[in-house]
Amino acid sequence: MYAGTKHAVVGLLRSFKTITPVYNTRINLIAPWMVETKFAGEATMSRFGDLPINSPEACAEAVVMCAINQDLHGCGFFIGGNRFFELEKGYSETMPQWLGQEMTDGFLEGWKRCSQPFGKDGELSKLH
Repeated sequence: MYAGTKHAVVGLLRSFKTITPVYNTRINLIAPWMVETKFAGEATMSRFGDLPINSPEACAEAVVMCAINQDLHGCGFFIGGNRFFELEKGYSETMPQWLGQEMTDGFLEGWKRCSQPFGKDGELSKLH
């Protein structure tokens, strides 16, 4: 269930990033790897051993970074070992490599057509 909810949040980011600018709002994603907290519990923390673990402070820093940097929109930050990695740009840039150029072009055009906000009676919103 945990991995499924993580993927659901990525889907929300990708869906909402096209419409939030209409409302003068930005959206970003913070996806930390294991965070050293009491919530994780000692048994879980012991399984990670020498793997990179995040501090709560690093996760808070990522949230603040996204909140105050007006240039960040539609970004998905993975946090590992207190380091930030933006994933959405890489996902977009490599799509032709793993999906093929023709399918990528069709997918992006379909996404563009379907992600425009609609108003009453299915008419394209004047806000967009």
